[in-house]
Amino acid sequence: MEGWLQTEPDVTAKALMQRLCKQFPDVYPTAAQLRTLQRRVQLWRNEHVKRLIFQASDVHLTSSDIPSADHPGEATTNIDG
Repeated sequence: MEGWLQTEPDVTAKALMQRLCKQFPDVYPTAAQLRTLQRRVQLWRNEHVKRLIFQASDVHLTSSDIPSADHPGEATTNIDG
């Protein structure tokens, strides 16, 4: 899934669900998990946007420094000078 998002970052969650249903019909016989997938895709995109912003500002971060979408505002930023 993450590989699909990395190669096609603009793909919709609905299109991803259709692929899953087609490639794994035994696991995903219907698109009942679409809303869950939409939330996961949104979280993935939010994390990647944060990384891009921090990389563009040339701030040296560790993965624990990047605020999580699950816990907004809880991370602190360490700036290596």
